[in-house]
Parts: sequence; structure tokens; C-alpha cells
Amino acid sequence: MVTSYFRRELGRRKRKALHFTAYGTAALFYVHGILTDPNLKDQPIDFLDAEKVYVELCMLLVILAVVLRVRWQLRQPPPRVHRPKLPRLPVVTGAVPTSPREVRKS
Repeated sequence: MVTSYFRRELGRRKRKALHFTAYGTAALFYVHGILTDPNLKDQPIDFLDAEKVYVELCMLLVILAVVLRVRWQLRQPPPRVHRPKLPRLPVVTGAVPTSPREVRKS
């Protein structure tokens, strides 16, 4: 959200790279949160511990949001091709015909 304030200064490539890096670090945080023993006593992992369930639900919510976003993007029409702008023709000064009769006269 903070990067949206600096959208123009960052540029599209840097901003997208930063966002994709955030997904990777989030995955690392989820794995760390699930596999770490909260008491640091080398006990087996209790996946139904309240703190772990919270991390698991957050992870599932993010995965669901990503899947929905990808599905939505795949249903969109392909982007239009941006063609380079052609140079503008010089403006011709003078009388411009306004009616078909004036066009026939000339």
C-alpha cells in the first residue's frame, strides 16, 4: 500500500518486482511460523496450536486471494498492442469547406 504513493517515482518494473518479492517473503514467514516450536523445546509440531492455526488461516486466505486474482486475470481480454505514434501532419491554413457545395466548387 505504501508503494502506491510512490507509484510514479518507482516505475512499473521496480514496483512489480517489489510486490512479487513480498509474496516470496510472505511464503517464508508462513513456513517459519508453522514449523517453529513456540516454546523452543524441540517438541514435535502441533499444527492445531492456536497460533499455528492463525498463521495457517492467514496463509490460506492469501493463497485464495492469489488464485482468485489469477482466475480473474485469465478471463480478461488480451491487452491491446501499443503502436508508436505517427508524426502529425502539418496543419494547412486557409478556408476549410464546411458544406458539400463548397467542396464541389473547388
